[in-house]
Amino acid sequence: MLFPLKKSLAEKILNQICETINKKYDDKLYKVGNANYSEFSLLGVISLDGKLGGAKYIIIGVVNPQFQWFLRNRIYEHVLKIFKENNISIAYPRFFLNDNQ
Repeated sequence: MLFPLKKSLAEKILNQICETINKKYDDKLYKVGNANYSEFSLLGVISLDGKLGGAKYIIIGVVNPQFQWFLRNRIYEHVLKIFKENNISIAYPRFFLNDNQ
């Protein structure tokens, strides 16, 4: 489990990320008329240290189907960038490319 201070910081940052995503990608959120029922929000943080199998936090939102994977990837990138800037380490798969031939 996260140290309480880190958990509250992570929750604050994730809420800010949701606000940023909602503003930046407003045109990709699912809307009915002018009503927006789908803004991203933080449901909760369970663990970020990897002891429970990886970073566990839940951000929910509804987007138009054609932007599902695009927005998922942008959110992942944004979370990693902001956490790194705030010195919060999370368990996340690493990718290494070895092109020695």
